[in-house]
Order: sequence, then C-alpha cells, then structure tokens
Amino acid sequence: MRARAMDFVYWPDITIDIARIRDQSTHGPRSAKSNPMQPPSDLTLPDYPFQMISSDYFTFNSKEYVITVDRYSNWTWYKDQSQVPKSL
Repeated sequence: MRARAMDFVYWPDITIDIARIRDQSTHGPRSAKSNPMQPPSDLTLPDYPFQMISSDYFTFNSKEYVITVDRYSNWTWYKDQSQVPKSL
C-alpha cells in the first residue's frame, strides 16, 4: 500500500502516517504483515530422470501453454493448450 501511494503522490513522512492510520483502524492490524517470509527450503535432488517434475500453466502472446520440467536433467517440454476445451 505504501509503495503504491508513494508512486502517485509526494507526501513527507508518508510511511509514518500510513502506519499510524493502519494501526488505528479496525481492519489494519489484521491486514498488516504477520509473519516474515521463510527462506527457501533445501530441495532434495532426484536420483534419476523423471523422479521429480515441475509443471505450470502460462500465457504467452495470447496463447495458453503447459510446461513440464524434469528436475534431474532440466529437460523442458511445453505444449500449446489454447485448442483444448476449457471444461472436461
């Protein structure tokens, strides 16, 4: 919220004012950051190909794709999913 406000207006001490208003509101304490982000956990490396894979959907140039990556060899496979029906 603070970064967005700082992009639009010049306001001396904006950080202090936003924190004060947030703390005084009824919804502010609930929406404040509660826990710091945890550092990335150590990933177990696979022992052989296709033991562990990662997959994700993404959109590029108005087309939808699915990508699969083998965690052992970093082999990458992707397929255009734009022609696949949306409901099964």
